[in-house]
Amino acid sequence: MAAMIMPTKAVSSATRATPASRNVCQNPETTRRVAPADGYRADLRSSLAVVTAGQRVSVADLDSGDLWPLSVPDATGACLDPGGAKVAYVRERALRLVDVDGTNDAVLVEPEGPDVSIGLAEFAAWTAVEGGRGFWWAPDGQRLLALRVDESPLPVLHLADPAQPDVEPRRCRYAAVGAAGADVTLQLVGLDGTAREVQWDRDAFEYLVRVEWQHGNPLLAVQSRDQRRVQLLEVAPQTGATSVVREVTDRAWVTVPAGVPARTAAGEVVWVERDHDTDTYRLLVDGAYVTPPGLQVRHVTASDDTVTFVAQDDPTEMHVYAYDGTLRRLSAGSGVHDGQRRAGTTVLESRTWDGQRTSVDGRALAAEAEAPKLELRVELVRAGAREQRTAVFRPSWHEPGAGQLPVLINPYAGPALQVVLACRSWHYLLSQWFAEHGFVVLTPDGRGTPGRGPLF
Repeated sequence: MAAMIMPTKAVSSATRATPASRNVCQNPETTRRVAPADGYRADLRSSLAVVTAGQRVSVADLDSGDLWPLSVPDATGACLDPGGAKVAYVRERALRLVDVDGTNDAVLVEPEGPDVSIGLAEFAAWTAVEGGRGFWWAPDGQRLLALRVDESPLPVLHLADPAQPDVEPRRCRYAAVGAAGADVTLQLVGLDGTAREVQWDRDAFEYLVRVEWQHGNPLLAVQSRDQRRVQLLEVAPQTGATSVVREVTDRAWVTVPAGVPARTAAGEVVWVERDHDTDTYRLLVDGAYVTPPGLQVRHVTASDDTVTFVAQDDPTEMHVYAYDGTLRRLSAGSGVHDGQRRAGTTVLESRTWDGQRTSVDGRALAAEAEAPKLELRVELVRAGAREQRTAVFRPSWHEPGAGQLPVLINPYAGPALQVVLACRSWHYLLSQWFAEHGFVVLTPDGRGTPGRGPLF
C-alpha cells in the first residue's frame, strides 16, 4: 500500500545588488561596524545600502563598512533613492521620506482613510511578489511610483481568539474568492508630495502584476482577472498615460516570470513569453526572440548592459545565461544554478549533489554549512510515456534483488515548485530518511510543474 508524505515549503527572499560609486552622508558618533540584519537593498549608482532588521532601519556604507541607524520606528519597505540621498519607507500606511543622515523625516503622501495605504502592496502581492514591494524610485531620484491600495471593497472578517473569549474579535478585511478585490492604483509621486494617477484599462486588466523603473520610462505588466490576457505597458512619467508595448493571450493562463518586464541600459525592453509554435518560454529583447526553442527561461535576474537569466534545457537542471548581443552560459557542471552578472562581475550560487557553493568571478566564498547526517541514495529516472522526471530513493543497506520493499509517494505537482532536481536538497534528505526505515520512496514531478513547456 502506498502512503503519501506532504512536505512543507520554505520561502526566503532578499534584494541584492553591488554598488559602484561612493556617496556618503553619515554621523560618525552613531556609526557601527556590525549589526544583525534580515534584508538589505542597494543600488549600482550608490555605495550606500539600506539594511533592515524587522522594522528597524539602518544605512550602510559598503565602501568603509560603517553602518548607522535611522530613527524611523515601525518602518516598512525602506528603500534608498538611486543618488543615495534619501530613504523612502512606509509607516502607518503613509509614504514617508528621510535623509540618509536621519534628518528631515516627513510624510510624503498621506492616505485618505483607514482602509487606504500608500506604498504598500495589497495582501496577496505582499505574500507572493517581491516581498510585497509597494513603491519604486525613478532613475533620477526625483519622483516615485507608489501603489495606492483601497481595501474598503473587501468583505470584513472578525477573528476571535478561542483562548481569550473575553477579548473582542479583531476586525480585518480579506479578499474572498469571487468577491470584489482591493482597488489598486498606481501613483506618480513628486518629492513635493504631488501625485498623479497612472492610467490604464483597469476594468479589463484588474491585476497590476509587475512594475519596473530602472532605465528610461516605467514599464507595467497588467493582467485580466481570468489571467488569460496580459498587457505590457509603458508609462509617460510626465502625464501618467500608458501605451501598449505588447499583449499576450493564452486560453489557459499567462505566466509573467520574475524579473520582467525590464529594460537594458540601452533602453531595450526585456520580456519572457511562451512561443506557442515550440511550447517554449523564450526571452525577448526589443521584441525579438534571443533564446532558442527548447531552452525554457525561468526568470530574469538582472538587466543592465547584460541580461542575465536562469533557464533549463534539461528539466532536472537550471543554468545561468547571459545575453549582450551574444547568448552564452555562465554556469558549468550538473546542478541548480542561480546568479547574475552586473558591472562586470558575475555572482553564482550553485547547488549540486555535494552541497551549495557561492562564487564571485569564479572564486568560491567560504561556506560553513553543516554537513547532513544522511548520505543520499537517489536515482533520477524518466517514468512513463511522458518521461516524468522522478527521484527514486532506496535504503543505503538494501541490495538489489534482496526482496521487495513497500513504497511511499512524496510528490509535489503544481506550477509553483519543481522538486526533481540534480542537487542535494532538504526534501531529498527527508525522503532518504523515510527510505532508511525500509521503504522505496518515489518523488515524481507531475504534469504542471515547471522546467518543461506549458503543454506538459
